Amino acid sequence: MQAPYKEQKTTNVVHLSLYFNMLSCRFTIIAFSLDKAFEWLAAHRPPCTGEKERGLLIKN
Repeated sequence: MQAPYKEQKTTNVVHLSLYFNMLSCRFTIIAFSLDKAFEWLAAHRPPCTGEKERGLLIKN
């Protein structure tokens, strides 16, 4: 009964390795997508010319 247990344990390690690789790949894709989104946002955003135009002027 010990041999199947060892084989099962090895299989679990392989599954964990594949799962980790999948998570790593998904994280890379998400990070790349966010990077591209921020690049696009920075390229298409009008330049800030002052606090008054952005609505941040504090009146006393």
